[in-house]
Amino acid sequence: MDRGIELSEKLIVCCSKTALTTSTWVRKEVRRAVEKEHQWGIRDGVEAEFLLPIDLDGFLWQQDERGGYECKGDVPNTLRERHALKRDTGLAEDDQIASWVEQFKRVLWAKLGE
Repeated sequence: MDRGIELSEKLIVCCSKTALTTSTWVRKEVRRAVEKEHQWGIRDGVEAEFLLPIDLDGFLWQQDERGGYECKGDVPNTLRERHALKRDTGLAEDDQIASWVEQFKRVLWAKLGE
């Protein structure tokens, strides 16, 4: 995976409660991707963003009863700082997929500067 990160322009991170709370692999790979962003620094006057998080089940943004995030730690905080694609639970499943596709296109094209 390290070689894949080194050769890639972007890393799509599919975020779910399971991935963010039980997978040490996901946390390790997100940290490696952040290292790559730091190595890239600022490109063409814009801070480089390598990560494209997709919030599959809403857990990344879920808040506890005190208004804090249910999903805690450096990796979730890092992912929330990015232009994460969020799940709209008010939509039917097919409409949610269409919403993600549109969000993804907007974020991807914005990152490519088009």
